[in-house]
Amino acid sequence: MAVALMSSCVDDFQDANPPRAFDSPYFVLNVNQTAILSDQTTELTLSVVDAPGKIEAVEFSLGDDAGTVTLDQASLDGAKGQETGSIKATYNPPQNNEGTFTIQVTLLDGQGDRQKSHQESVDILVNHACTGQGLAGTYSAESCDDSVKQVVVTEASGGFEVSDLTAGNFGAGFDVAAVLVCDGGLLTASAVSKDTFDFSGISGEVDPDGSIHLEWTVTTPNTDPVGCSTDLLLP
Repeated sequence: MAVALMSSCVDDFQDANPPRAFDSPYFVLNVNQTAILSDQTTELTLSVVDAPGKIEAVEFSLGDDAGTVTLDQASLDGAKGQETGSIKATYNPPQNNEGTFTIQVTLLDGQGDRQKSHQESVDILVNHACTGQGLAGTYSAESCDDSVKQVVVTEASGGFEVSDLTAGNFGAGFDVAAVLVCDGGLLTASAVSKDTFDFSGISGEVDPDGSIHLEWTVTTPNTDPVGCSTDLLLP
C-alpha cells in the first residue's frame, strides 16, 4: 500500500509540475537564386542551427498563383528527431504569372502539445521566360503612332520572324521584317534596314498572357534616332 501511495504521489507531482518546454528551434534560410525565369527553379535550404525539442516538420506557405514548393522528403527524414540538420526544398514558379512572390517557411519541433516553431521568409522575383514556345501566330499589333495592323509571327531559323516590326507605322506596303531570338527573359533582334531607314536596338519580352512587347529605334540620314514600341496582342 505504501508503494502504491508513493507512486501516486509521484504521478500527481509530475502532473502538477511537468518538465519545462524546450526553447523554439532556429534555422537559417538560404536560397540558391532570388531572381529566376518562369521556366527555372530555385533551391531552398533550411540550415537548422538548434532545435532542442528535436526537428519534426516543415511547412511552406505561398499566396495564390505564386507557384509551389516541393519538399525533399529524404532530407527531412534524415534531420527528423535531430537537434541540427539541413532540409532542402525546390521552388517551382508559376507559368502564367510574374512578379515578386513571398515564401514563408516554418520549422516545427517535436514537443507535442507544447510544440514550438520558427519562421523565416524570402522574396523570389519571377520574370516570364521567352522560350519561344507558342509564339507563332497572327497578332493584332499596335505601334507608336496608334496604327493597328495584323502582324504574323512565324518560326524562322534561329528564332521567330515578325512580318512587320513597325505594325504599319510607315504606311501600307512598308513592312520591316525582323527575326527575334529568345535570350533568357528577353527577345532580341539584329538591326535591319529598309530604304533609307535603319531599325536598331530591337528588343522585347513575352508577357505571361502570351502577348509580345517590342521596342526599337529608327534613324534616317537626316533625322535623329526616334524610339518606338510595338505591342503584339493576342486575338
